[in-house]
Amino acid sequence: MGIWPWAVILRELHAPIGYCGLFRFDDINGQPEIELGYRLAKQFWGRGIATEVATAVRDMACDELGIKRLISLIYPDNLRSIRVATKLGMVCTGEAFLPGYCHADHVYAYTRCRINQ
Repeated sequence: MGIWPWAVILRELHAPIGYCGLFRFDDINGQPEIELGYRLAKQFWGRGIATEVATAVRDMACDELGIKRLISLIYPDNLRSIRVATKLGMVCTGEAFLPGYCHADHVYAYTRCRINQ
């Protein structure tokens, strides 16, 4: 299964402004998970870019790779990332403590992927 981040390129600049992609975790609260992660440079926040690219990656993960569940790990105070996750149809299902972090992240999950047959 192809799991990797992609550069987000703004057409007008022809330059990367962040990334969006899929990341494999072996143990999030006792189970393996695939995270849909995204990050943009601050000057590009609030333009709908993160929602656009995350939607494309979510749809590709579900429709082309057959992934049935995606999560996003989000710092509880990161309201902009929470907004993107909820626009994608993700819901908060709890929290997770990741090694090396001194705080818990909220776990937002998307489970509406169609089952490929």
